[in-house]
Order: sequence, then structure tokens, then C-alpha cells
Amino acid sequence: MLDNYLELTQQQRREIVPAQPSIWTFYEKLSRRLILWNLVNLGAGVLLQGFTSFWRGLGAQAIGWSAVNLAIGFLGQRGNLRRAAQPEAHTPTRMAHEARKIRAILWLNAGLDILYMLGGWRWARRAAQTGGENAEFQRGMGMGVVVQGALLFIWDVINALIVPRYPKED
Repeated sequence: MLDNYLELTQQQRREIVPAQPSIWTFYEKLSRRLILWNLVNLGAGVLLQGFTSFWRGLGAQAIGWSAVNLAIGFLGQRGNLRRAAQPEAHTPTRMAHEARKIRAILWLNAGLDILYMLGGWRWARRAAQTGGENAEFQRGMGMGVVVQGALLFIWDVINALIVPRYPKED
């Protein structure tokens, strides 16, 4: 069936083998999802400020991490537009390079997320052990880091797995 593939027109080839999605489209969707997710995260953090000290600490972490992730999302969109407009941006070699780069960054971040969770757990545990007037808030802050790290770990792993793959060009 595919023995005469080279003789087919471009349209016929696209019907048989769909075009590979652009890495720039993937970057755009990734940034948009990060922004939307962190708007929800920010709202949850603000809502938690109306509860007990523990929940205020947890919510404070949601607010702080949302601010950082929103900045990453917006700056990522700007950088994506700039890089996608470059003349060689849509060549197979460049798209393969960009895909490898974002995949490596996401896997690196997944490793860092584990460290965040461990650090948050230690923070919460120390606050519970030492007690004091501010202990519940500090415990909430620590658990907030655990929650944010866990959410980011899931985010980074899923997105690393779905980065488009491009054949290596010589």
C-alpha cells in the first residue's frame, strides 16, 4: 500500500501520515494551561485565607506559587512567540531540538518537585514538633509546599510524556 509513497502528492501524504504538531503550538498550549491552572490555584489560596491558621498557611503557599507560575506562563508565551517567529523555527531540526529541550526541563523540574515536597514535609513536621504560637500556620505553610510540589510533579511528568517527538535529523 505504501510502496509508492514517494510518488504521492503532499496532500495524499498528509492523508496517510498526518502532519506532526508544531512544538510552538505545544508550547502555547502548555503556557495557556499553566496560566489557567494557576488562576484557579490563586483563587483557592485566597479562599483559604478565611479559615483557620493552618489553612491560611496552606493558602499562602498557593498564592505564592501561583504568582511564580503565572509569571512563568506569561513569560513563556512571550518567548514562544519570539522564538516561533525566527526564520528557522519550523525546520524539523529546530523543532526536534526545542522538543528535547522542553522535555529535559520538565523532567528536571519533576526532580525538583520531589525536593520541594520533602522540604515542605520537613517544615510541617518541625513546626508540629516545636509548637508555639505560630505553629499551626507554619505547619500549613509546610503542607502547602507539599501540596504545591505534588501538583507540580504531576504537571511536569504528564507534560514531559506528551511533548511531541520528532525524528532526529543529521
